[in-house]
Amino acid sequence: MGKNECKVLVVDDQYDFVEEVEAASDQLNPPCEVRWASTFIEARDFLLQWEPHIVLLDVHMPPDDNVLRSFRFCSFILSHLESTVIVFISADYESDLVSTAISVGARDYIFKGDFDKDLLEKLRSEVDP
Repeated sequence: MGKNECKVLVVDDQYDFVEEVEAASDQLNPPCEVRWASTFIEARDFLLQWEPHIVLLDVHMPPDDNVLRSFRFCSFILSHLESTVIVFISADYESDLVSTAISVGARDYIFKGDFDKDLLEKLRSEVDP
């Protein structure tokens, strides 16, 4: 990845968090390109065609809010794009899921309310040191 590019895929059924990521990105120089997938099927297509550098993955995705499905999707991402930085996101910080998220290959697990431009900049710096 060149210093001037960073592609961020937000996998979340709620668009409001995407707006927060876009606002944080707009404060960076240069900003990241941000795209949104509201389902795992959309996310799979973005992953295989667009190859994002960072994936922000909601741990609670519909239709069944199955955490294990999100963890399996993390493994799928890494099996196809092993250098992708994956961060699980959640509206409710659940400390018991953090170690599991890390064990399946995520870089971190964050509370959506803690997301800001500094965190995005840190993630971008970890993509291709």
